[in-house]
Amino acid sequence: MRKNLMLMLLGILLVTFQLSAQMTWTVDDDGGAGFINIQEAINVASPGDIILVAPGIYYGRVLIDKSLTLLGAQAGVDARGRSGDESIIDGNSVSGNFYLVDIRADNVILDGFTITHPLFNGRADASGVLTHIGGRKQNIRITNCIIHDIGTETRSPVDFGSFGINSGPVDGLEIDHNVIHNIKNNDTTGSWANAIIVWGNNSTVTANNINIHDNEFYDIESPATYDEGVFISSFCTDVTINRNTFTNCGEYAISNNSVTSSALTITNNDISGSSIAGIRCRDKADTITGNMISGCDIGIWVRAEAEEAPTVQYNDISGNSSYGLENSNTSFVVNALYNWWGDSSGPLDPLNADGLNQYNPLGWGDAVTEYVLYDPWIGQGGFITGGGTIWSEAGYYRRDTDAVGQANFGFVSRYKKGANTPEGHTNFVFDAGGLHFRSSEYDWLVVAGTIAKFKGVGTIDDASGIYKFIIWASDDDLDTFRIKIWEEVNGFDDVVYDNGSKQVITGGNIFIHKEKKK
Repeated sequence: MRKNLMLMLLGILLVTFQLSAQMTWTVDDDGGAGFINIQEAINVASPGDIILVAPGIYYGRVLIDKSLTLLGAQAGVDARGRSGDESIIDGNSVSGNFYLVDIRADNVILDGFTITHPLFNGRADASGVLTHIGGRKQNIRITNCIIHDIGTETRSPVDFGSFGINSGPVDGLEIDHNVIHNIKNNDTTGSWANAIIVWGNNSTVTANNINIHDNEFYDIESPATYDEGVFISSFCTDVTINRNTFTNCGEYAISNNSVTSSALTITNNDISGSSIAGIRCRDKADTITGNMISGCDIGIWVRAEAEEAPTVQYNDISGNSSYGLENSNTSFVVNALYNWWGDSSGPLDPLNADGLNQYNPLGWGDAVTEYVLYDPWIGQGGFITGGGTIWSEAGYYRRDTDAVGQANFGFVSRYKKGANTPEGHTNFVFDAGGLHFRSSEYDWLVVAGTIAKFKGVGTIDDASGIYKFIIWASDDDLDTFRIKIWEEVNGFDDVVYDNGSKQVITGGNIFIHKEKKK
């Protein structure tokens, strides 16, 4: 017993020593810190250490070969729209540095840098950040960085391409709150340009658990016909692309390979200016919801080689030249219910040859091809009003899970002629929990028969911030009501209230008002 106790105490002492041994190193190109060069600090640091880099220009490549946290002058500051002094990693030095930040270790955080101007060597490809040399990585985060001018519009020839971030096999990759732009080359032999490319080697050595969110991408260009903002290549699983802005990202804002290992989740992105398609689907059953896609030739293109049909719902697909949605695979039907197509009359569908009984030759919205199920759509079918009560059980209000009692609701949601968002108001009051929610604007409304669903944003009395909400309601013999209210915090949904299902109301009425025929 005494021996075991001594071993336990020694183990605790060892862990305590290891934790206390974590060091913070400082780098300043003007002197006055531990190092004037980032690489020198990395070479001296031990795994788990932190390196603080002052504002300045740091020339040459940075090779991260151990688990470290690198914090630039703008660490923790969203790269989108920020100002102030930057810690700049600039490849324009005396030797070729075509991979500016080369990550060869697990558990690395790169936060708050500007990364630019690789110095090329012959035909070599170029990357702002590279993660694939030395085997599969784990837990990499690239955040609050500005990555720009990786390649030039005159450089040719180029092997493979130009990339803002080039990530090979990895388990756990988060890319967030970055700005990536001016990724270019002029190679006419098949190289391309991507803001981000992610890829695995095979079905065993995959890229897994990928979260790309809250970034801005623009000006991605090469002579190739497959430049992309985000390209999810072969053998990738569990990929989420959420709340990014894509502008003029070559042929496609978001695209996947025909041998990805699982479907993509593509949500709440703002996409414009893609010369071929905003989103290109080439493999599994992608989930595409809540996106705004405009100013492209095709909003969403489901390619003929796609194995499974994507689900395309609650998007704003409008102002695209040829099609809002083109399905080139006639072996399956794309579920594209509940989208806004640019006009309350719905998408233009001049044919009725696919047996779906979907035919809308008078639609003024973006066109769709055959084998697309689009009816009902947002803006169609009338409007909804309601007021009444439900019984709120314990757990519905997440900030006071013991609160129980009556909750009151009232709402109006309708489209005015020519509008692409509905108007109206929603109030929800739960006195037992001290909750009073008021809407400020609506995003969309769908009415289908006796059922309606609408989404918007609003505020909560005595609470700061903007909250999102969705209401599901039905006008049946027994009217039903569900409301979900949440706040987005650090990329996740923090649910405030959700009664969980379409609950029969205990008082009042819900009315769906049918659209008048012209």
